[in-house]
Formats: sequence, structure tokens, C-alpha cells
Amino acid sequence: MAGTRIAAALAGAAAALLAGAAAAGAPEPLTSFANRGPDLPPAGRSLFDHAMAARIDGEWTLDIPYPFEALIARLETFLGPAHREPVKRVLHPIGRSLHRNAAAPHYFRYPRAVAAVDTAPAAPRGASGLMLKDRLYVGYQPLSEILEIVSWNEAAGRFEYQVAVDYRPGGSPRAGYADRGLCVACHGNHAAIYSEQPWAETNNSNLIAALLREEAESFYGIPARVPFDVPELFDDSTDRATYFGAWQRAWREGCGASGDRAAAIACRRDGLVSALRYRLTSRYQRGEAGDGARKRFGRALMRGWRAAWPDGVAIPDSDIADYDPLGDGGYPNPRSALEAGLAERIDWTPPPALHFDGPFEPLNPRPPRDIWRVPPALGGAPAAEPSWVGAVVAGLGEFLAPADIARLDARLAASDAPVRRIAAECLVFPEPGAVRFRCGEPVGGLPLAGRARLAEGGAATGAIGRVRPDSAAPGGLTLVGSAWSAAEDGERRLRFGLADMVTGLTARLAGGDSVRAVEIRWREGGGAGEREATAAISAAADFALLAAAIDRLAEAALTGRDDALGDAPFRRVAVLRPLFADLGLEPIQWCCLESDHLPPPVHVNDLYTGGR
Repeated sequence: MAGTRIAAALAGAAAALLAGAAAAGAPEPLTSFANRGPDLPPAGRSLFDHAMAARIDGEWTLDIPYPFEALIARLETFLGPAHREPVKRVLHPIGRSLHRNAAAPHYFRYPRAVAAVDTAPAAPRGASGLMLKDRLYVGYQPLSEILEIVSWNEAAGRFEYQVAVDYRPGGSPRAGYADRGLCVACHGNHAAIYSEQPWAETNNSNLIAALLREEAESFYGIPARVPFDVPELFDDSTDRATYFGAWQRAWREGCGASGDRAAAIACRRDGLVSALRYRLTSRYQRGEAGDGARKRFGRALMRGWRAAWPDGVAIPDSDIADYDPLGDGGYPNPRSALEAGLAERIDWTPPPALHFDGPFEPLNPRPPRDIWRVPPALGGAPAAEPSWVGAVVAGLGEFLAPADIARLDARLAASDAPVRRIAAECLVFPEPGAVRFRCGEPVGGLPLAGRARLAEGGAATGAIGRVRPDSAAPGGLTLVGSAWSAAEDGERRLRFGLADMVTGLTARLAGGDSVRAVEIRWREGGGAGEREATAAISAAADFALLAAAIDRLAEAALTGRDDALGDAPFRRVAVLRPLFADLGLEPIQWCCLESDHLPPPVHVNDLYTGGR
């Protein structure tokens, strides 16, 4: 009978899901030509403008370096350490941009270059730095003498499209905002786009690279051939950036769909608490942590999303189909291609063509990358939380720079927050000059299973392993301030602090409390094998200090004294500046919310007409 009831319940659930799917209409596109917004920024300025801003003879202006190598060098001054170069650069001799024919017939003599910033900002003392990662993309075709720029605007919560003209030797480069309708015809995600692997139209291709080398070994500081992971990292950056608009919509409209201002602020308060906890735990804690904030945020967001978009929202794709411009040549390798005279063939001027066939043409619509829906409730139970809610928590956290989180972490870890001790039962496995330990289930979300090397004089080093939720690669915690001791009665003590291996942040429990110290005790006995042990974790309730500051920020939003949690985009500076002040952090110079010091924004048409 029980099996029959379960089967009937499963059949009913399946029928309900099918009925819900059948009743569902088409999801609303997150971005469209109709909601592209004005050409000029509705608020603030692009990060490109902030990066190029310079005070010359007492006046602020946009100083755009030439040549392209100098521009990249300027951008690198804002960036921290990186895998390979901080700005990823790729060549597209025969590409699909609006300037695809500008170099005809000498495509390989004057290839188009594209650049993407995928590196976290540097952390200058006394300043916030510019958050350019996944927020600035530049295209350069020398014969067109322009730069094409896609750049985030923090104040407006959107990407801007710009063009810098007169970009040439002896020129005076000037930047203006472009016709968004023209841009989003291809950039349907209102962000940057890039092709899928294997990136056959780039200088990652052996054939393309060999043909480029017939002209030069490098172009604008970019080698004739780049390794596979350079366009891959470029593509990864655009894939992340395509979700920015979805995270912003969840923050503004998902939380605010009810029209109840207090409820919207409460939703954003819980979202901010969850996002900061996610970052302070080194991206380890994305779910509920015991204080209800994450659960409340998820439920509020789901209610708002279902009310505003009952059929869901289609997230646009940043990828366009990979295109091999030489694929019809049939040459098996670059050398035979060159010997067959392909270099001459591709120097022919093609007929003017704004369209490629099918999916290769960026102007053609592309299927959505994802669809965010709230599933139907079954049998009176609350609807299951879709995975994209957790992605929103992580996404909001990614609007903050590593240096921001490091400053918050240092301030909280140095506080005199109350400390509690948590006991755990463990096993240790002595080894020559080392000890392995394992303390059952994770304690407060903290895995305590690792190995320490015990050096002469009481010093110790080691690590605790864990699997990071945002990567297939293993991560872990490193032991800091470690020491061990051996008493005459056979008792051994190992004491250490913990920091994340990747971020260097203080290790924290699932709720966000910092781990000030761990002490493991065991007694040596005869023979080999495991030993019973106990662990004491000293955890400080310092995350509560941050949560209380966020509560005060929510109160300021309710009374109209601050708009960080109000009906505005999620803005790094607007959120962090009051929190830093509330927590007593040293004041710093913030960028890039205010823009009154910059010259007025200009439309690209006015660069050619002089504003007439």
C-alpha cells in the first residue's frame, strides 16, 4: 500500500509539473531592443571614462593613450596579479565586427584586436581602486582609427557602449557614447559577446597564426599566436558579464515587485547579508546559515519573481557560434596552406556583406543561455528554490572587489567580539614528524581534517582540505600561527589559526563567525595507529557586527537618509562606503560612483559634427 501511495504521489507530481509547463507562456527576455535605454548614461559614467580621467593644466579631461600598447599599459596600472597578462588580448584578422572589411584586402597585415579585463583590481593604500574585472572590453582596428568600448557604469547598473575616434598617430583621441540601438543589434545581452571555442577566427588557430606571421611576429603588443587559454579566459569573462543584468534585476525588481517599500528593503538587506557572508567565507557559504537571512531572501525573491514574471525570464547568451573563415580551403596544416597560396586568396576583397549564414551572423537572434523560473508549488508545499537564487547571492557578492572583502575581514577579525568555544571529538594519526587529524562532521560548517608537520622547537605547518563549491579544483585552509607542544605525561597539543589558501581571508564558520584558534589535544600511547583526541574551536561572533551595520543601513533606507538598499542598482561604493564608516574603517577614496569632476558625456555623433 505504501508503495502504491508513493507511486500515486509521484504520478500526481509529474502531472502537475507537466500541466504547469504546458500552461507556461514564453519567458520574458531579460534584454531587448525596446529596453536598451538611452544612448547617454542615465546616471554616472562608464569605468572607461574613470580609467582615462586625468587632470591636465587644472582641468579634468579624458586622456586616452595611443598606441594600443600604451592604452593596455594604462589599464594594467589599475589591476592586481593575474594568470598570464592582466588584460587578455586576441587578434581577429577576419572577424564579424562592424569593421570586418576595414582592412581589406590586407586582413593579416592589419588584424583587429580585442581586449578584455578579467583581473581583480589592485588594492592601493587609501583608495578603493577601479573594479574593471569583467567590466571593460575594447576593440581596435587600426585602419578605422577608432576604439570600440564596452564598459560598466556603476551608478546606472548597466554596460555602456562607446567609440573613441581619431585613434591614430598624431591624432587626438576623443570618446563618445554610441548609438545603443546599433550596438545591441549584435550585443543582444546588453554586454560583451564572444565566439565559442575553438575560436577558429582568432590567432589561437595555428592556420590564422601562421598567416599572421607572414606579416609580423606581433601586432600592437600582441603575439601572432596566443595560447588556447587566452581566448578561453576572454570567453569566460563575457560569460560572467552576461549575468550582470540578471543580478541587477533580481536586486531591484525581484525584491521590489510587491510595491511594498519596507519589504523591498528587507529583501535587499537579507540579500546583502547573504552575499557578504558568501564572500567573507571565501565563496564557501552560499546557503542558509542559521540566522534566516538567506532563507528569507530566497523566498522574497521567488515571490517577487513569480509575481513580475510568471513565465520566467530568459537570460541572453554572450556566445556566438564559432566561425572558421578559412574552413572552406581544405588545407590540412598552416604550411601547406601557405604553400598553396592561401595568403593571396584571402587578400581578395570580399563583396560587402553585413550578414553571415545562420548562427554565424551576430545580428541573428540567439537562443537564451538560461531561463529563470520559479517552479510551481506541489501539494500545498512551498515551491522548491531554483538554483538561480543561489547564483544571485553569489553574483551580488561578485560586484565587490577582493580588496573590499579583505578590508572587512581584517576589521571584523580584529574586533573584540564575544568568543565562544566549540568542542569536537577527533581522531589523530601520528606520523614521523607529523600528525594527521580528523574531527568527524564539519564543526559549524568548518571541516577539520588535515595534516600538520611538527618541526623542532614547537613550530608547525600544514593545511586542511575542502572542496570549493565554485570550482572543480580542490581548495583548502592553511594553518597559520601554528605551534605544538609535548608534555612529560604524554599529552600533545597542536594549536593553530586558519586562513583560506586562495583568498588569504580568515577561516569562518558557516554563519560567518571567524575562527580565532583551534586546539587539538591527544595523548601518546604505545604502538602505532589512531588516537582519540578532542578539539576546541574558538569562534568570534564578529559577523554579527557587520549584520548590525547592514540593519542600520536598511533603517537609513527606510527613512530616506541613504539609497544603498533603495530602488537603485546594486552599487559597490553605495553599499560599502556607509558600512565602512559604520564599522570604523579608515576612510578611503572611492571610485567610481560620482562623476561630477568629469567633462560632460558626449554622443559619438557630436564628435564628428562638433555638437551641431
